[in-house]
Amino acid sequence: MKKWVMACMMMLLVLSGCSTSSNQTSTGTGEADNLAVSTNDGSVPAGGDEIDLTAIKDRMEKLADKPEFQFEAESFDARGLLQGKKVLSIPTNSAIPYSQILSSAQGDVAKEIGLEVFTWENQGNIVEYTQGIEQAINARYDLIDLSGVDPKSLTAQIAMAKEAGIPTITTHVTGNGEVLDSVDYSAPQDFAMAANLLVDWTILKGGQDVNVLVIKESDLGCSITMTDAMQQEFATYAPNAKVKYLDVPISDWATKMQSEVQNALIADPDIDYVIAIYDSMLQYIVPAIDITGKSDSVKAIGFNGTPFVLDYVREGKVEMVVGESIEWLAYGYLDYAMRVMAGLEVPADENFQFYIWTKDNVEEAGVPAEATKGYGDSYIKGYRALWQLD
Repeated sequence: MKKWVMACMMMLLVLSGCSTSSNQTSTGTGEADNLAVSTNDGSVPAGGDEIDLTAIKDRMEKLADKPEFQFEAESFDARGLLQGKKVLSIPTNSAIPYSQILSSAQGDVAKEIGLEVFTWENQGNIVEYTQGIEQAINARYDLIDLSGVDPKSLTAQIAMAKEAGIPTITTHVTGNGEVLDSVDYSAPQDFAMAANLLVDWTILKGGQDVNVLVIKESDLGCSITMTDAMQQEFATYAPNAKVKYLDVPISDWATKMQSEVQNALIADPDIDYVIAIYDSMLQYIVPAIDITGKSDSVKAIGFNGTPFVLDYVREGKVEMVVGESIEWLAYGYLDYAMRVMAGLEVPADENFQFYIWTKDNVEEAGVPAEATKGYGDSYIKGYRALWQLD
């Protein structure tokens, strides 16, 4: 299993906490307002010695094996405590494949418990999020899950839900250790680590002077967390790398992302890598690379592990994906929501595990790729035991 990692190394080879700004500086070259550049103005140590990359090589090697379930928490009778309860889940944008898969997987698991999880369909705008919370209040749901939705613009509605006795949680929004005052609880993911892994890959494969275009979405706090982590990682291990950050709001992905990536690639013909902070972006990034004739020189990578993107990896359109099992997340965030509703102690971290996908191992996810394949089944057995289902 480690063969592909070692091969990458021989070839030189995502939210611990969110901030409110990414400390980027404008290029000042007349480019689009949402394109910012950081050249990491540090210098290579005297004598031309390169910075030691042992730590990031070791980090990558540890992800060569199948991830194992490592979450430890109090076991509880899920059916006895949660049967008949209702959760309203509001995804970032229900048109995104990632959101669709997570919602479907979570609904399937909930049915066995006797718990209803209703997904509020939306196209990623605040008005629809607001309507979803209002529906949860009017229909007397037991919990509201903002699934990937940053709550900063929904404080009034969340306060109304709290007054109605309905707790609101966020899932897949915050980094480890982060607390949001506007909601009752936040189930985290280690977005900073995911970001570091994306950066590490570009350095190990492209060198310490690599030229990278990062596509981000600053409306989401976890995107800012990942951007900040990337800046720090580049500054630590590749201070001479040239890194641009292109900000495309989620509501504009379908209409603007491809053209803006094309413009960025044309403006800088020396770009080596495009990093998609969320791999669903790659459905627009890959065509942009192809249309500009850069498919041989520009490599694309991303974070999540959405099945259609894993198919891109198998087809050679995407070089690498930092994968998080969507089904694993479905189980983990459902576990979190149930503990909140049951009045149990809420874990600080569900301890989700990452897995690196490349062309060498991607067929483990199926052909075509499936959300339920490739990560083993230790998390299924682990959660079912915790919920006393077997």
